[in-house]
Order: sequence, then structure tokens, then C-alpha cells
Amino acid sequence: ASRWAARAGAGDRVLLLGPAVADNRAIRFRPPEDTDLVLLWADETALPATAAVLETLPAGTPARVWLEVPHPGDVQDLATGADAEITWFVKDARDQGSPMALDSIRAAELPPAERPYVWIAGEAGCVRRLRRHFVGERGIDRGRVTFVGYWRHGLTEEQLREQG
Repeated sequence: ASRWAARAGAGDRVLLLGPAVADNRAIRFRPPEDTDLVLLWADETALPATAAVLETLPAGTPARVWLEVPHPGDVQDLATGADAEITWFVKDARDQGSPMALDSIRAAELPPAERPYVWIAGEAGCVRRLRRHFVGERGIDRGRVTFVGYWRHGLTEEQLREQG
């Protein structure tokens, strides 16, 4: 996609995918029907998917959202009918490889919930640390945690494929 974007010009078309169908394989946001709290973390690479997820949450759904972006201009209002508390973190070059939100998430008092669902998407190392927190420290059933490593700090797509 970056090669296309580097060559793109005014008027070129782009297609964006979101959870428009119940089983969107690209985003993999599939909370069980009995979910009573949605927890989301994403970096800038998963921001479009997160925005789409928030748009589809039923009105009044309790949600806590932590978003990490590289620039203050990336912070935006996200449309949702959910009862969502959204916390933004603006990172700088020193923040690579570790989720800025981790301390905030650890300290967060979450709304009471018996059946939370967690969706984590972005840099693979951050995703791994956050998954460990939610499963190991918070005791959330690993079957109720979806994690998607979109990229890995310091590696190109070609290097990732070689490791694959």
C-alpha cells in the first residue's frame, strides 16, 4: 500500500474496508453475543478499523478505548452510539516498541463486567504486551481476546514474510 500511496495523485481512488458484514475477516472484530464490555487498543495503523468498529457498536454498549497516534493532528472525533470512553496518546520517536497506553490501562478502573471482550491491533510487540496484560494480569479469558499484529517495529513487509 505504501508504494501505491507514494505514487498516488489527486483523484486516484482508494477502497477502505470496515466491519460492514458480521464476519469481516480483515478486522477480526467478533465479540461474543454475551459481551457486556468492549475494550479496544490500537495504534495508527489500526485507527481506520477501530473507527469502523466504534461505528458498529450498539447504542449504549460500554466501551473503553485507548488509541496511540504519531501526531496531534491524528486525534479525531470518532462516531459511535456506544457509551465509549476514548483516551488518545500522541507518541514520539522514542515511544516505538512499547504501548504508551499500558500504564494507563493497568491503572484503569474498568466498568463492572462479567464478560468483557478485548480487541487489540497494531504493532506486534505492543499487541503481545497488551494481550499478556489483559489475560495474565486482568484474568480475561483468552478466548475473549482478539489480537492482530499489523506490523513489527524495525522490519519491512518483505522481512516479515521471510520470517513467516
